[in-house]
Amino acid sequence: MASSEGDVNDPFYLVREEISDSVSNCESSFSRIHETRGGLPLQNSASQKKEMFANMLSEIDSLFWQLNELDRATDAAERDPNRFRVSREELERRKVWTSQTRDRLNVLRGRVENALNNSNTSEQSRVKSVLDQNRNTIDDYMLSDERATQDQLFAHQDEQLEDLSHHIRTIGNVGKTIGEELEQQGRMLEDLEEDTEGVRARMQAANQMMIHVFKKAGIRAQLCTVFALTIILVLLFMVAFGSV
Repeated sequence: MASSEGDVNDPFYLVREEISDSVSNCESSFSRIHETRGGLPLQNSASQKKEMFANMLSEIDSLFWQLNELDRATDAAERDPNRFRVSREELERRKVWTSQTRDRLNVLRGRVENALNNSNTSEQSRVKSVLDQNRNTIDDYMLSDERATQDQLFAHQDEQLEDLSHHIRTIGNVGKTIGEELEQQGRMLEDLEEDTEGVRARMQAANQMMIHVFKKAGIRAQLCTVFALTIILVLLFMVAFGSV
């Protein structure tokens, strides 16, 4: 005797009822999650939604697998209807139901995947925004650090220039002192040269006087004169160089 529709003892209808309840629960859960507004903070809500959508896709894959198993059982009954005692009308109804349920799951999976992609896009946008903010913060910090480094470099250069200016002033003062000493030594040399010229003039005068005396006096007188003049010359040298 062929099985009638809705036989609660038929395994097909037991599985069918379970699949129908699961599909309805998934549709309700998706509508509830997708339409939720407020509650948790945005980042936590988006993260939880993402996890729920991923779990829902896993549940949908499991329902597809169960439908495939029902299709295999229906195909086996169709090949040997007398053995399984299922009429062809019942087999057609089962095929129609599994096809309709598969279509529902395909629509639901498409909606869940779109929602998951939108959630990923939102999360990526949020992460990109955070990264951009961090990048701007890092750029500002690097710019500030670079400016601080430049200020330190300029301050160090100013100190070096100040030290160089101090050394240049010191060298200038030393050069001025050396110039003054050279000028003083030059004046001393000029004075010495004037004294030497005076001594030379006096010696020439003494020589001329000696020559004149020698011409008038005799030998003895000349010797006495030479001796006297020599003593005078020595005295003159002593006086001249002693005064210097």
